[in-house]
Amino acid sequence: MELCTGESYAQVGALLANEVRVQGRLPIKFVTKTIEVEENALIRVEYVAGAFRGEAAWRFEDLDGQTRLSLRWQTIPAGALGMLAPLLPIAKSHSDTMRVGFEKLRGFLMEHAPGAAMDVRSPG
Repeated sequence: MELCTGESYAQVGALLANEVRVQGRLPIKFVTKTIEVEENALIRVEYVAGAFRGEAAWRFEDLDGQTRLSLRWQTIPAGALGMLAPLLPIAKSHSDTMRVGFEKLRGFLMEHAPGAAMDVRSPG
């Protein structure tokens, strides 16, 4: 990830260039623009360039001193990915990518915040 504009991705108007790499797959590139921030509660972004168009909302909920993180991802494929979309399992690929990301986050938390607990669940 590379911050293109703004001082933080959690600043309304910030642009963030993203590149997602999952082993055995081509990288997927896209740019998000932060459109809403509620401190310690919500970061909502719009996909403005690259492989997707749409929005995503990251929600943070306090649960007795721990944090529940959820993502609502509402996008459609665009560009070259949009042309190939009918042939690709995009929803499954997104779920697999998010699972890998959360596993890496769990490892980071275990190393840097040993008391943190993390339960990763995917919607059925």
